[in-house]
Amino acid sequence: MSLLDRFRQPRWKHPDRAIRASAIEELGDQEQEVLRAVAREDEDPGIRRLATARLDDPALLAEIARLDQSDDVREEARALLLDIALDEQDLPRAEAALGVLADERDLATLAKQATSEAMGLAAVGRITSERILGSVARQATHSAVRLAALERVSNPSERLASATKSEHKDVALAALTGVTDPEQLEHVATRARNKLVARRARALLRAQAPATQAERHPVASEQVPTADEVCARLEGAATAVDLRLVAHRLEEADALWAKQDEAVPANHGLLERFEKARQQARDRLTTLEVQEAERRGQEEARAQAEAAHIALCERVEALEGDEIPEALAAAAAGWSARDLALVPAEVTERFARAVREAQARHARWREAQEQAAHLEALIRDAETTAELPDLAEAHGQWAELLKAWNAATSNRPGTAGPVQDGAVADTPRREAGLTGALVTRFRAAEARLAARAADAREAQAREQRQRLEELSALCVRLEAVVDRPDLTLKDADQAWRDVRVAAEGIGALPTRQDHIHMASRLRGVQTTLFAKLQEIREVDDWKRWANAGVQEEICQQVEALQEIDDILEVAPKLRELRQQWKQVSSGPRGEEGSALWQRFRAALETAQARCDAYFAQRAVEEADRVQQKQALCARAEALTDSTDWLRTAEELKQLQLQWQSIGSLRGEQARELAARFRSACDRFFTRRKEDLAQRKALWSSNQAKKETLIQQAEAIADTTNWSEGLETLKRLQLEWKAIGPVKRQKSEALWKRFRTACDRFFNRYKNRYQIGIEAAKETREQLIDELEALLPAVSAVERPASSVEPPAVSDVERPVVSDVERPEPADMKRRVESIWQRWRSSSTPLPGALHAALEDRFAAVYNRLVEAQPATFRNTSLDARENLRHMEQLCQEVEGVLSQLGMQPLKNAPAVALASLLKEALASNTIAGRVDEQTRRRTAIDTVRTAQAAWRALGPAPGEQGRLLTARFNRACRRFFDHQGGGPRKKASSSPRPQGNGRNQASAAVAGSTPTRAASDVAAPPKPLPRAAESKQSSEDA
Repeated sequence: MSLLDRFRQPRWKHPDRAIRASAIEELGDQEQEVLRAVAREDEDPGIRRLATARLDDPALLAEIARLDQSDDVREEARALLLDIALDEQDLPRAEAALGVLADERDLATLAKQATSEAMGLAAVGRITSERILGSVARQATHSAVRLAALERVSNPSERLASATKSEHKDVALAALTGVTDPEQLEHVATRARNKLVARRARALLRAQAPATQAERHPVASEQVPTADEVCARLEGAATAVDLRLVAHRLEEADALWAKQDEAVPANHGLLERFEKARQQARDRLTTLEVQEAERRGQEEARAQAEAAHIALCERVEALEGDEIPEALAAAAAGWSARDLALVPAEVTERFARAVREAQARHARWREAQEQAAHLEALIRDAETTAELPDLAEAHGQWAELLKAWNAATSNRPGTAGPVQDGAVADTPRREAGLTGALVTRFRAAEARLAARAADAREAQAREQRQRLEELSALCVRLEAVVDRPDLTLKDADQAWRDVRVAAEGIGALPTRQDHIHMASRLRGVQTTLFAKLQEIREVDDWKRWANAGVQEEICQQVEALQEIDDILEVAPKLRELRQQWKQVSSGPRGEEGSALWQRFRAALETAQARCDAYFAQRAVEEADRVQQKQALCARAEALTDSTDWLRTAEELKQLQLQWQSIGSLRGEQARELAARFRSACDRFFTRRKEDLAQRKALWSSNQAKKETLIQQAEAIADTTNWSEGLETLKRLQLEWKAIGPVKRQKSEALWKRFRTACDRFFNRYKNRYQIGIEAAKETREQLIDELEALLPAVSAVERPASSVEPPAVSDVERPVVSDVERPEPADMKRRVESIWQRWRSSSTPLPGALHAALEDRFAAVYNRLVEAQPATFRNTSLDARENLRHMEQLCQEVEGVLSQLGMQPLKNAPAVALASLLKEALASNTIAGRVDEQTRRRTAIDTVRTAQAAWRALGPAPGEQGRLLTARFNRACRRFFDHQGGGPRKKASSSPRPQGNGRNQASAAVAGSTPTRAASDVAAPPKPLPRAAESKQSSEDA
């Protein structure tokens, strides 16, 4: 198929089935028109089934399910219809699908599975088969659907099956209603799936039992009849006329006689009387049974004769069409051959009436057939004409057929259109239906011809538009090809052929202007492409001329291979030369190029023959090696299950040496043999290793467990969480004792490791207090060292005059920070704040002397740092003046609260406190009332707690003034909380703050910025603590 032909039709019309299937799958669900066309017209059942699976029109699916030639397509359509009917989310489509379902099996499935009761009832209303209705009655989901199906079942066997097999109580009980036959009731009672139905059947059986049942099974309280009474009953049965009564008396007499005393059977007179009466009763029973059989035979004969005559009447009444004459003759012969004495008069009259009516029907049928024959012929001609390929010829013939049709139907009322019910009073209903069908066929042929004409016009217009689009696309593609800088000769030749074919066969287009425009455009492409094609051909000729020399050289190289004896060297060169020839295959045209090709091929075949012979010999040798390796594989596989470990292992090693000595193979077979041999060896050695491992498993397991315990002990040996470490080691020791032995060479080493780890922890546990102190001391010394590292390099002469302390050892030995290495002020402030925060957060208590020494050392270093760089810490959280001012304000604020509560005379209250009182008084006057005592108390507590929080956020306070303010603030807080009745207290400071000592008070008075060591911040102490006590208390607070 050419390129242009591919543009003329969509992919779903492609001749290739696979392409059509792919196109159907690519179509969207909204393209229903295309799917309908494919489902109706495609010749492949598989394609029609694919399209049918995408349809959503219930009417079209019903048509396909009814008319398609493929069973698979019809089944697919039926399945889709059923799915649509069951999908009740779209109720209109579900009802439409239900309306077109024709198969009663599908209707039964819908009735059983429908979630909507209305849909189930509608499906039941369209089912006619009682067998299917019985199945629906037993299995439907909704009770109303089950009962509606059962109501339409009249077959006793189906109703009995519903009562027996249904698990639904309502249907089973309804089916049991009306069952009176004892055998059927017994069947239901023993086999019903529903226990309630079985009990109901047994109750009905008990209700139908005769009154004499009570006599057959007398209760223990009744008196057993005497032997004379038993004989009298039997003698009375000898003259009875009821068959069932005689049988009952015999059965009853045998049962009652067996209950008599032992003396009664010994009485010969009674025994003879009983035997005689029983024999007479049996004779009477036999006589009655014979009479009953004769009566039943006569009744059955009469019933059979009547049924046969009635069936003959029904057969005659059902006769239709051309079978009536022969069937009437056969029926008359059959009627005469029967015994008419057993036939009632009404049946004889019915047969005569049926014969007359059948003869009348046959006369009407012949007339209708003669009248319809001509119309049938016209219709066949019309249908043939409507399908003629040539539409012009079809229209010409249709005019003549239409005249003949009008002439034939002009004297037939009611045939000009569809026949309506009762349109012709004297026309039988069947004839009116036949005539209506003929008219419908003729109108369908007429509509088919009209549709074909319309389709032809539309197809012609569509083809013209499509042809215009194809030519436009072709011009665009060819113009792009012409403009390509890398255009090859092959592409140019193909483009030239395409444009020439298109220009010669433009065909019909929608308008004349389109035809002129397209012809002009194709001519322009031809002109441009011709010039470029000539240019490319000239370049190709030069290329072929250049390739001639290369081909000559390749031929010489291939011919030179004959001088090389090593085939392994010839083979790769031969492959390389073949690839080189492919690259320059476009040689000179004509005899010169043919000669070069023949020369190359002859030399190539000669060299290839040598290679083939060599590799054939090599293949023989490899086949021998394959046989040898297969034998080794078989021997190795035979040894895989051996338990003689030493001998087998040695033999397998010898086989491995033989395998290596045979040599290597190539290809997939070599890999398979190697995998087979390796698998056999691995299987044996794996089994051997598993056997060895089983003997060492216990030792290895115990060793692993003990090594795990050792690792845990070593991991916990250096911990400072003493309680957890102690509990863990005790547990590990108990687990160690519970583990079994290990290998002797490793037992002692493992025990030493475990014992060493345990001893290390317990030794540290004994000295845990000293270890904690050393760690806290080391932490604080590191902070002091960091602070000392920030000091500038100063000599002893430059030390401040106010400092009377001798330089510490750390001052002499510490590294000196030069001016170049000194950090910037911002960095200095950040680092000092970091050191201060970490100092405050240190929480481990230290001995009093050690704590005091470290506090003094920290204060001294901090004092020197602040003196050296006062501007760095000014107006920061480390500014001593600001901290003292804030401390003074906080003290005044707390004392003001004490004054408000009457705990301090107003004359001694500071100005801030008096201002607070005045503000409160003014607020009370403004509000026109006084604040209650409880509100004042809560406000005071909040104020004091806020002050305590602000106090904890302050930086270091230097000198004696800071110490006094600290004692003052703590005293005020203590007084406040004592006055509150032992209420909650909070520490004014969560960490120690460097304060001044006695030695640097003078310098503090002069400079006002000398740092001092920490003092206690416990809220409201009763009196200032001594320096050692303050240090100890600060350590405890931290």
